[in-house]
Amino acid sequence: MQFERAQPIEEFVKTVQKRNYEYEFQYLRQNTETAQHEKYLVKDVQVQKLNRYSNILPFSHSIVKPEVQSPNKLIMSKDKFYINANYIRGINNVEKQYIATQGPIPESIIDFWHMVWTNNVQVVIMLCNFFDKGRVQCEKYWPKTGQKAQFGPYEVQSISQEEILKSIFQHKIIIKTQVEYREIIHYQWTNWNDFGVVGNDELRILDMLADISNKAGMQNKRPVIHCSAGVGRTGTFLAICHIKQLLINNKAKISIFSIVRRLREQRALMIQTPEQYQMLYRYTLWLIQNLKYI
Repeated sequence: MQFERAQPIEEFVKTVQKRNYEYEFQYLRQNTETAQHEKYLVKDVQVQKLNRYSNILPFSHSIVKPEVQSPNKLIMSKDKFYINANYIRGINNVEKQYIATQGPIPESIIDFWHMVWTNNVQVVIMLCNFFDKGRVQCEKYWPKTGQKAQFGPYEVQSISQEEILKSIFQHKIIIKTQVEYREIIHYQWTNWNDFGVVGNDELRILDMLADISNKAGMQNKRPVIHCSAGVGRTGTFLAICHIKQLLINNKAKISIFSIVRRLREQRALMIQTPEQYQMLYRYTLWLIQNLKYI
């Protein structure tokens, strides 16, 4: 269909107000929530307790697994490891450039840090608060500033916390094994509600976080992105990362529909509402104007 075609920037800007976002999003759902997609969801009852939501499951073909064994004795082997997370390709089909995952639950915190360690993660971007509308969104998986906590074989130490912008907190975290340690920079944005969108005045925050995420991904430091379920806000943010990467070139052609469709082929249900889908168009226009392409 016409909205799948990638458009030059000038054409994109001229036609954006004519789009039927509700129709496009429903068409996306029809093509990415099929019986064939359902076959690839991991539905192992033995690991169901490690999913935050019973209906938000990872695809088996892109599910995250440790790429190397931990240097110290770890109970979990590769074949037993499970986490509700998927690898996401970069804009040029660079494999495993990002990780999209759910907010950890108490039972999955060890798995989370094992994923961070074995995937050389150095940036974590958290797009939710701990509670939203009276519901738990995410378990706090790192200790208070100045304290340490042991999660399986990993000692996690919180070094510092700084509010770098309103509602954005940057944490410096050290993760250690018996023989090695690494520094993780963790960003938490607390001002994006579940199933919600952000206003134009906050698009610069997403743009800044997308810069951080893209830089880490291109340096093979594989960022972890999560909200609560790891599909709505996480998917919207990853689409923004892709748009940002694409529009570095002012001769780029762009199709928001195709970007979202590819994301939904890698992790089910990415971008959950027509409003989140429309927000991607708002961000793209904002970015085009800020880059002075028009």
